[in-house]
Amino acid sequence: MNTMFHEEILSPINAEISRQFDRTVSQLVRSYCSSLVAVVRAIEAEYGEKGKEVARQGYLSELKERAREAERKGGKGDVQAFCAELEKTCMNTHEWQRVIDEQNKVAYHFTRCMWAEEFRRLGAPDIGKWLCDTDEPAAKAANLKFERTRTIVEGDEICDHIFYV
Repeated sequence: MNTMFHEEILSPINAEISRQFDRTVSQLVRSYCSSLVAVVRAIEAEYGEKGKEVARQGYLSELKERAREAERKGGKGDVQAFCAELEKTCMNTHEWQRVIDEQNKVAYHFTRCMWAEEFRRLGAPDIGKWLCDTDEPAAKAANLKFERTRTIVEGDEICDHIFYV
């Protein structure tokens, strides 16, 4: 009876909840990207590249402040804990695989990024790259080092991320 309840009742409910959640995430990503692009393009139209750069710096400022604070405090430097949180954050918007999984070094190949797809669809990979630009200050805030050579938003097939102590 327990198996029947699971297969006939719970599984379809869980599948529908998952579909609804994925749809909601997709709508949130679209709305966020569209809003950010509209605001930045309006600033760019009025103030040119300098205005756009001021907006970018403002976008990144909170993370940069956290990175400075972590440096002052010494940070944690726990790459495994940082990457576990990163994976939770990326769960419904990215596809990836860990290509290096060591105590003090984790590397990823991200093969899908819903954010990059949306910014590219909007013709705004330049603005979408701002999200990518948060990776280094986020790592720094955790007292980690970060390297990347490719991004999906800029047209590469993967984003390669390396986080290490």
